[in-house]
Amino acid sequence: MKQHVGYAGTNLVGTFLVLVLSTVGAGASQARYLRFRPGRDQLRNGGEIALVDVRDEVCDGVKIRKKDGRTYGLHRRASPVRVVDLVQLGNVHELPLLRLRLAEMAELVDEIHIVEADRDFSMRTKKSVLPEFLASDAEIARWRQKIIHHVVRVPEHLSGYKFQIYTIEEAKRRIPGSGVLFHGDLDEIISRSVLNSARHCEPYGGWNAGIQMELFMYNMGWTTGRWGLPSIVSEYGAASDNPSLVNHVSIASKNLTEYVYRREDTVFCLSGQAGWHIAWTLDGADGLAHKILRGRIEGVPAWAQPHATSEEALATWIRQDFLPNPQLYDKTIYRTHLSASDLPEAMLDDPSKYKAILGDALPVAMAHNNVLASCAPSGLSTIVLLFLSCA
Repeated sequence: MKQHVGYAGTNLVGTFLVLVLSTVGAGASQARYLRFRPGRDQLRNGGEIALVDVRDEVCDGVKIRKKDGRTYGLHRRASPVRVVDLVQLGNVHELPLLRLRLAEMAELVDEIHIVEADRDFSMRTKKSVLPEFLASDAEIARWRQKIIHHVVRVPEHLSGYKFQIYTIEEAKRRIPGSGVLFHGDLDEIISRSVLNSARHCEPYGGWNAGIQMELFMYNMGWTTGRWGLPSIVSEYGAASDNPSLVNHVSIASKNLTEYVYRREDTVFCLSGQAGWHIAWTLDGADGLAHKILRGRIEGVPAWAQPHATSEEALATWIRQDFLPNPQLYDKTIYRTHLSASDLPEAMLDDPSKYKAILGDALPVAMAHNNVLASCAPSGLSTIVLLFLSCA
């Protein structure tokens, strides 16, 4: 039996869009778009719809690119699987990035495993900072039920990337069950589209790929281009064929120059970004000075060396001279030209919260947010509007 659809006396001939506006706080609003795209010749004359072929937006919007450039898609799972995030936390200066990561990702993962080593990269003893965040920061404490904290004692003879690999692999060994695991640096944010697809969809052969992401530096107004060592999505537990490297004797014997193992396959999105590496932001000048002197395996960059007499002196120079125009000192970066679709959804929801990380991209996020706010009727918490393409 055919179904007849009409609107204001016209015939439906194209796509219709559902726009959901939700009021948040005092007048701010969020928007989510759910698109219905008719299949091949499914819309008939007179507005009749027969055997509508609805595309799987969750699976179809994310693709895998092979090393040779070929791409292939995902197929829908028989049932959703567990999705786990694993990340290493270093020090208190990473709080803004942890807030952003949780705001963008936490709702779409089942568990958030946060691992801290008992030493920093300069081999000095450090105390765990996550308990302090959970006790004092509402944005972190909100996800307390999902967060699992791991403290790892790293053998003293391990340093550099071996130190980092041991920390991650020891925490990975402690994760029970099976499912899909995302792991990488704290400042590598995974898009909601990719997280959602990992739960409901899979490539043939299972997940084992890097996440395509651009490398942003100092704020999202600067970039060096595509990031070469991005976060990884893989199967873990019973579904995994990747053995743990937690044996510190084995790790010590390897000549390691990176801590994330490259994958030949790459995950990307047809629309928007699959992820973002928002590097060298932290909490500003103080965090950058600490990173350079105590938290960087590769040592002090050339542009910082003349000013690295102490953390305080370096932070002062970074704040007053470097950050206003980092391109004067770091010749590897160039300005970004981002649209709203290039930004994490959490940033679009509340741009002012992330203005330091957004940098020159702040006006793009603010303009997007202001347009949505102006569309939200006063006094209504939720309104659904249907926009129809009509003949």
